[in-house]
Amino acid sequence: MKKFLFLLSIMLFSTMLVSAQVQAGREINDQDYNDEQIYEKPDKIAQFPGGMDAYVRWMSANFQYPEKALRDNVEGRVLLSFIVDKKGFINNIKVLHSLSPECDKEAVRMVKAMPRWFAAEHQGHKVNCRYVMPVVFKLNK
Repeated sequence: MKKFLFLLSIMLFSTMLVSAQVQAGREINDQDYNDEQIYEKPDKIAQFPGGMDAYVRWMSANFQYPEKALRDNVEGRVLLSFIVDKKGFINNIKVLHSLSPECDKEAVRMVKAMPRWFAAEHQGHKVNCRYVMPVVFKLNK
């Protein structure tokens, strides 16, 4: 009887080990990706449509230096964090490094006004991704 229980326990352990290896090596499908999960380092990061050059042109065309910041000669950067979701929409915008209330508000306004991005990808699937972006406020003197 002890020999039977020992063999049974070895068989169960072997089955669990093989099952774990199959799970680790199986193909990932869309059901494995939780809509809530946010990737910090996906295989392919989210991108502004048209790439970095288009981003710079868009920012230049849409940027409005806040009047109070102009009067007070405020310069520096606002550091923002936001989520680009699986469909390319931006949400959950947060100010990580503040410059002034007016500059922070303008930086957030610009990000909210951006066109839809190309979503990040991980292992061939579109995923939610955290993106950190500086918005620089520099006066032309």
